[in-house]
Amino acid sequence: MVRSSRERELTEHFDDVRHLQIQSYSEHPEVRDAANVLVTAFYEGKVRVRDKAKYTRDARKLIASLWLHEDVLFRFTTKKAYFEMGAQGKRKQVWLTKRVLSLFNLAHQLGWIVLYKKGISPQIAKVKGKSFSSIYRTTEVFYQLLSSVQQEDISPDLEALRVELKDADGLLKPLPDNYLTSADYPEAVGILEQHYEQLAKTKLLLKTGEPVPLPHLYFIRKFRPNMTQGGRIYAQFQNYPKQERLGITMNDFPVASLDISQLHPQLLLRFLHKRDAEDLGLLAQVRGDDIYTMPDYPHLPRLVHKKLINTMINCKTERAAVSSLMTARYWQSDMSGEWQCKTYKGAQKREGNAVFDSTPKKAAQAYMESFKQHHPLLAPALCTGVGSNLQAADGRVMLLVMHYFNNVGLPVIPIHDEVIVPKTKATMEFAQIALRDAFREAYGEEGSFGSIYAKWSFADATKEKQVEIKLGD
Repeated sequence: MVRSSRERELTEHFDDVRHLQIQSYSEHPEVRDAANVLVTAFYEGKVRVRDKAKYTRDARKLIASLWLHEDVLFRFTTKKAYFEMGAQGKRKQVWLTKRVLSLFNLAHQLGWIVLYKKGISPQIAKVKGKSFSSIYRTTEVFYQLLSSVQQEDISPDLEALRVELKDADGLLKPLPDNYLTSADYPEAVGILEQHYEQLAKTKLLLKTGEPVPLPHLYFIRKFRPNMTQGGRIYAQFQNYPKQERLGITMNDFPVASLDISQLHPQLLLRFLHKRDAEDLGLLAQVRGDDIYTMPDYPHLPRLVHKKLINTMINCKTERAAVSSLMTARYWQSDMSGEWQCKTYKGAQKREGNAVFDSTPKKAAQAYMESFKQHHPLLAPALCTGVGSNLQAADGRVMLLVMHYFNNVGLPVIPIHDEVIVPKTKATMEFAQIALRDAFREAYGEEGSFGSIYAKWSFADATKEKQVEIKLGD
């Protein structure tokens, strides 16, 4: 099978080319045969044959991952340090090993993949602009080897870590011993493994009628840079555009999405002030019930305000927050029509319109002061870096929601602070109950009063529905 995205015309626009994720596996006969070709080539001329089983397994992972990648183009680095752990190692994926690098180079020599655009190192980029990893493309020779492989023949690498820790630079770190011996670790692993088993036996189809690739539904809890920060649940499915996510079916039912409104600001109000809403009064009437409303900037879309406000909360100093806000740019997606907003570092290529195009430093500082005036209860959280701690908190909520769904044998797909479930009255009601109980269990006293608010969204013409989930008795 050749996916439609593989057929698109190759251009010189590379911003959307994704890194190859080595996280799939297959026992399909054609994958096994291709893996044997690679392994045989690797041992040719060698006197001793060591670790053949490991090389065979890694070859199958590499081939399955190449086949499943959504495009013929992909980013990949062959710098040896990125395949090693230790003081000199810079591994960013747990799946990247020295064996994978050796096999990748052999696949290159065999003509299964070719270099499409040579990468630009960070040192050279200081002069010429944005750095990036080399871009490769898979060839017809490769696909001809796997002519009968289908998506259902590709599975996740079930030996992969379920909980991952990276440092501030995005490099993998071993999980701390005190976490590995805690009750949290086996609990998280158990929930995630049971959740995958539930999804694996669920009929999950894309809008095109093709099955959702199971490796895209293999969820991992990711922390960075320590076990109190980060902690959200991730899988490749979350990279799908929202309309594509909502276009899937579960056991022949369309799906519905329950998205918690303004989760992190709500948590801050609870943790800082033991309350679930801002003050009432004149300014509250101006801004309504939306914490992401900025009355002094009515020309900016709400999504831009959400990005800027979360940036101010996530940054650890006011200087860092202002520097980040100064780079903010926004645009409307040609494909989805949705607004996008991004902040930048260094010499990254910018796109869209500058949020603050005149005297950006002064304008960014004014924006921060405006937020403090209109949202005084949240002002103490600005520039504290608390955002990553909140991610650990909402990751805990999603784990519990998955646990409740596991217990009743129902499928659910978490997307940060959102869940996707079959669009049936009973399942949607259960999702709201599960979210309520998870909130109470995760946050104790701070999660047991007032209400949380959420929104149901659908792919069809069904109107979005706002819901209040009461936490108190």
